[in-house]
Amino acid sequence: MRKQTPSTEFRTRGFTLVELLVAMSVLLVILGIVFTAFTGALTQQRNTESTVSLESSLRRTSQIITQDLRNSAYGLITSQPYVSANTSISIARLTDTAVHSVTGPAAAFNTSAAVDIITPSAFSWPVGTRFLLINPTTAQKTATSHVLTTAVTTGGAVTLAHATTMNTICSSPDNLVQRVNLVGYSLNTAQKILYRSSQGTETPLAYGVSAFNVTYIDTVGTTYTRMQDVPASATLSRVGLRLDMERTEPSGVKTRSLSASVEIPKVFTLTNSPLKYIVPNTSVTC
Repeated sequence: MRKQTPSTEFRTRGFTLVELLVAMSVLLVILGIVFTAFTGALTQQRNTESTVSLESSLRRTSQIITQDLRNSAYGLITSQPYVSANTSISIARLTDTAVHSVTGPAAAFNTSAAVDIITPSAFSWPVGTRFLLINPTTAQKTATSHVLTTAVTTGGAVTLAHATTMNTICSSPDNLVQRVNLVGYSLNTAQKILYRSSQGTETPLAYGVSAFNVTYIDTVGTTYTRMQDVPASATLSRVGLRLDMERTEPSGVKTRSLSASVEIPKVFTLTNSPLKYIVPNTSVTC
């Protein structure tokens, strides 16, 4: 029989238990390092995607609101559909650019429930149309809104009857009528939902909204938290907005904020400042 040499014996024997345990321990350490790095990378990716999504929602929501404010009809901040206060704001947006001159009624205009306007032959507004009644004179610079109930044509004029009981604003040879849509934003703090109302329909605009703050700034820089606090002698210049949105993550609640300052359109055809909104059916002295 051939006798094995020491070198042949070394090559044919297996690993000892200690060697296997050491190898397995080293392998487990390496796999642990790789797994930790991998899960860390996945967590970082999820956090990044969540942050990007949150900031994208924040910017998109802010852009919708600021776009509406910049397109407000003559800078008109209204009290419908929501009172313009610290967590809500409403504006009038033009539905079309056609402006109609008002001709009457001649007597008790501000307490009448109808208004006479000059219109083209193709004029046709459906029942339920929202329109502004505007007094653009320097002494007044006011507007109010009404909902059309009937439109009766007589010759070249149309009498617009509305759902409220008074025209509200004072009579002037320069009075005008223009079709609009009232758009508003309001935060439900309990639900953390920011709602948008348009054409009488309220829909959720954004979820996870932890704060929606509105401020009203006049031309000299004075800030008010409610539109009704802006004195008649002041002219609205800007609206400040702050929007906070949050997302719940395994590591906690993630919050992002965005602030904006929106210049209000200042010039109407016959004025040099935004119109002031009067709540329909408010008694006025003419």
